[in-house]
Amino acid sequence: MRYKNVVNTGVPIDYARLQEYTNELCINFSFLQNIIIGKSYLGKNINLLKIGDGKRKSVYIGAHHALEWMTTLILMRFAESLCKSFIFEEKLYGYDLDYILKTRTIYIVPMLNPDGLEFLLDE
Repeated sequence: MRYKNVVNTGVPIDYARLQEYTNELCINFSFLQNIIIGKSYLGKNINLLKIGDGKRKSVYIGAHHALEWMTTLILMRFAESLCKSFIFEEKLYGYDLDYILKTRTIYIVPMLNPDGLEFLLDE
C-alpha cells in the first residue's frame, strides 16, 4: 500500500494548516490522539498529539516564540513518520517502533504559541 505524506515540508506552517494536518493524521492513524490542552490568549486551541501507551514519557514542544514555525513543521513530520513507520511495521532509523510505542508514550505539542506565529506570518 502506498502512502502519500500529509505534512508538506515545502511551505511554512500556520495555525490553520496545523489543524488540517492534525485532523488528517488522526483520520489516517486511529491510534494517534489529538488532545486540546488549552487555549491561546486569542482563543486558538493548543494541541497535544499522543502516540503510544508506555510508562516512559517523552515530550516535544515547538513554536514557543513567533519565529519558530519551522519547529512546528519538524514536529508534525516527526509525528507522521512515527505513525507511518508503526502502521507499516517499518523501522525508523533502525528503531523498532512496535517496541518503542508499547513501552513509551510520546507527547508532541507542535505549536505552543499559535498567536505569535500568526502575527509573524500575517506580515
